[in-house]
Amino acid sequence: MSVHNISMNATLCSSLNLDSLYRHFANCIYNPREFKCMRIDVPVSTRSISKYVRFVQQKGGRQTGETQTGEKQTGEKPTGEEQKGSEGVIPPSDGTSVVTPSAPPPDVATTCQVVEATTSQGGGNPPEEHTEANEKVIINVSIFANGKIICTGNNSIEACKIAMKKIERKLKQLNFKNISIKNVTITNILAVYNVGFSIVLPLFAQYYKSVDYDPNVFPACKVKIALTSDSERDTSEASEQAEGNFAWSTPRSTAERSRSKVDVVSASIFSTGNITLTGGKSYQNLQRCIDILYPYLIKSKSQH
Repeated sequence: MSVHNISMNATLCSSLNLDSLYRHFANCIYNPREFKCMRIDVPVSTRSISKYVRFVQQKGGRQTGETQTGEKQTGEKPTGEEQKGSEGVIPPSDGTSVVTPSAPPPDVATTCQVVEATTSQGGGNPPEEHTEANEKVIINVSIFANGKIICTGNNSIEACKIAMKKIERKLKQLNFKNISIKNVTITNILAVYNVGFSIVLPLFAQYYKSVDYDPNVFPACKVKIALTSDSERDTSEASEQAEGNFAWSTPRSTAERSRSKVDVVSASIFSTGNITLTGGKSYQNLQRCIDILYPYLIKSKSQH
């Protein structure tokens, strides 16, 4: 499966005066008569993207190791020799344990600090990284007066996050001290998957009932699949519970809650075996959509 485009939304937690702000941005298009937003092309180096990806991977591996270490310590009781070798704990002769201050762990930068480090232009690069640093990807960023920001035009989530951080950093240089990126969400992922064989579309339309197929209008079978994610369900329930503690919160209906938890993935199935997927908000939901359609695709496989 190849991802072609990712759309991400976020809020800057402040309203903006676009009529005076657009002059401070290069590569900016602002025509309020046509569209009331600033459209900016933000370059992001591939070296910054790879550095951010390595940080996320190291952070995930570190958290996994700490979890396994904690489970081992709770499940097994260390002996006296192991206590001597453990860091910061010295068992004296009277049986009591004295905890000595252990060496502080190495400083671990937060995600925002790492993104700021990748967006900074100071410092020299090693010679082997010059070629990679010169390669740029362009992120299309749209900024609205209410503080909403939309990133499109690339297939990397990390590149979109770095572009948002660059915009935040530029606004803080323009004395917008209260600017902060919040509520970063993925709104759409455009991907293409090839099953590896040709498909007889009329046969697929017979097997899969919920399909829109009219070869005179569009040469593909259109399918919409509603998917839910367990992680998104847990996050939404926690946010609803937190919002209920405020005085200005209003209870939402069951229909509105279920609508916010469901991703509707649209799939266009072509006779060549290519499937275009849109509307998904996670890679897992796109893969689940393929898993649902695959048995029907096998039945509709062309014999030629």
